[in-house]
Amino acid sequence: MKTTITLLITFFTLNTFSQITYYSDRDIFHNNCSNTLVLEDFEGGPTDSGNTGCDGDFSAAGNSCFPAGEIQPGIVITSSDNSSATPMVYTNVGFVSNPTPIVGTNQYENFTIMNFPDENVNAVGLDLYGAPFASSMNVRIYNIAGDLVDSITITDGMPGPYFFGFISNEIISSIEFEANGSSVELVGMVEFGETTVALLNDLSLYNVNYYPNPILNQINFNANYKIEEISIINTLGQEIKQINPLSKKININLSDLTMGTYFFKVKIANKTGVYKVIKK
Repeated sequence: MKTTITLLITFFTLNTFSQITYYSDRDIFHNNCSNTLVLEDFEGGPTDSGNTGCDGDFSAAGNSCFPAGEIQPGIVITSSDNSSATPMVYTNVGFVSNPTPIVGTNQYENFTIMNFPDENVNAVGLDLYGAPFASSMNVRIYNIAGDLVDSITITDGMPGPYFFGFISNEIISSIEFEANGSSVELVGMVEFGETTVALLNDLSLYNVNYYPNPILNQINFNANYKIEEISIINTLGQEIKQINPLSKKININLSDLTMGTYFFKVKIANKTGVYKVIKK
């Protein structure tokens, strides 16, 4: 019997805020996306059975395996070292128990990188393989500032196919997949795009209210218990202000903030809630 696990990992550091929800089931992933994502299924590639070496990145620009325009715009799949004549590989249906075509790096010593150059992606879902016999897969996720957002190791379901999906509260620029042992990292049925993020809120018992929203220069927070800390974080994950009110009510002057979206991380009794606020 297969067990489906949906894992929520939320972490805070001194200067960054990030929230990622991981999914190991495609249907649950879809149910948590507020809109339809772009699908790249890698159909239209070589018709030969088995593996075909390709002379460059998989992108809308095309390579020796795909004509220009065949791959969806907004995604580029490359290798950590693409200096060889055929740095990438296309694997047709059934060669490694894959029900759909899959692509990735062509060399065991390298790893596969997925880039999103349009900077409009915070949700990604895909079928992942560590072929031929990887027992684990390291996944590293980076934001548009080039900072490492999270690094996890997948052991369940390897060498694949394994559904790997996530929704992040910030835009993602790239993902690195690195299998252990003598295996390559291959991906298929890749869905990507931007979706609404459900923010973490562990403060339901404390009746937290904040107003107005959107704001001009002032915002009010109140609760039925003492607010210990409020951190203000921008969309790049940078903490720009921290306040320690130690009070049930606080008025915060935000006239020094530029227009945009901010996240207010509120801490009460060692529990945390995150609230999205628009500054006009």
